[in-house]
Amino acid sequence: KTLATLHKHKIDPKKVFVYVANKEDYDLYKETLDKSEATLGYKTYNKLVVGIKGLVPQRQFIMNQWPEGKHIVFFDDDVQSIDLSLSPRFKGHNLDYFIKDAFKETEDLKSYIWGVYAVYNPFFRKARKEVTTDLNYIVGAFYGIINRPKLKAIQLTITKENGQKEDVER
Repeated sequence: KTLATLHKHKIDPKKVFVYVANKEDYDLYKETLDKSEATLGYKTYNKLVVGIKGLVPQRQFIMNQWPEGKHIVFFDDDVQSIDLSLSPRFKGHNLDYFIKDAFKETEDLKSYIWGVYAVYNPFFRKARKEVTTDLNYIVGAFYGIINRPKLKAIQLTITKENGQKEDVER
C-alpha cells in the first residue's frame, strides 16, 4: 500500500528502501514486489534490506544504517493515502515538496523530528494550527527524523521488547 502511495505522489524510487524482518520476509517481499513491478511496468523501490525483527529494534537498525544528520522518513507498509488538500501551505504541492519543507522547518527550529496529524477528519484538522512546536503525539506510521544514531538519550527503552506504543514513547 505504501509503495503505491509513494508512487502516486511521485516519490523517486531511488529514495525508497524497504526493510523487512528476516530472510523469509525478504523472499516473500522480493517475489511480490518483482511481480508487481512486472505488472506495473515501473520499479517501486531502490533496495530491499533484511533488518531485525520487531518494530523498535528495526527502527533502531535503520537509523544505525545511515550517517549522522541523514534525513530519514519512516513509513509503515500500510499507508494508503496522504492528504495535503486542507493545508493552505501545502495544497497544490506534492509529497516530496512537503517532506523537504518539513525537514527545512525542522532544521530552522533546531529540532530533529517532525510528524503529521494522524486524523483525516477535516473538521478537526481545520481547527488546528498548520505547524506546532509544542509537545505532540507523532503517529509512528509516517514521520521524519534528522538521524542521530549514537545518541542514547533518544533510543527507545520502554517499548524495546514488544514495540507497543513505540510512537507514544518517541
